[in-house]
Amino acid sequence: MRRSDRTDTPSRVTTRRTERAAPLAPDWRADRRKLRVPVSLNRKVEPGEDVTAPYTFYADLAQEAPIPARGILSQTLSDERDLEFLLFAFAAGEQLSEHTSARPAIIHILAGEGELTVGGDAYPACPGTWLRMAPEVKHSLVARTPMQMALYLLPR
Repeated sequence: MRRSDRTDTPSRVTTRRTERAAPLAPDWRADRRKLRVPVSLNRKVEPGEDVTAPYTFYADLAQEAPIPARGILSQTLSDERDLEFLLFAFAAGEQLSEHTSARPAIIHILAGEGELTVGGDAYPACPGTWLRMAPEVKHSLVARTPMQMALYLLPR
């Protein structure tokens, strides 16, 4: 608050709003892909790649991993300095069989419902489910509905 917007009296303090933030354009959601800056200067830049900013920004991760009609789609969005970020999209009924990872990992369910089994314990998987695992922990996933998942492979 600026001093010119404030009025002090012995019994009260009042403020008035003099500036408003401009509202977002009504079609900003339709233009989300234009907001994507697929760049990070912390990794090798590929020939022809846009290098206009030192960060990577996705306005909507769900658009980066469309759910397939069948099967599983996986896509690496970032692989820098021993930290790898992948998105998975599962058609309903698909699964990742039990396996382990040589690296610690974080799983974050973004959309859909299923079952996540880790270390022999089964948990419901729904939007917001989050799991951190040490290396070599057995885990699996079954998508009961179309599902999207973020996977972070952490440094050893």
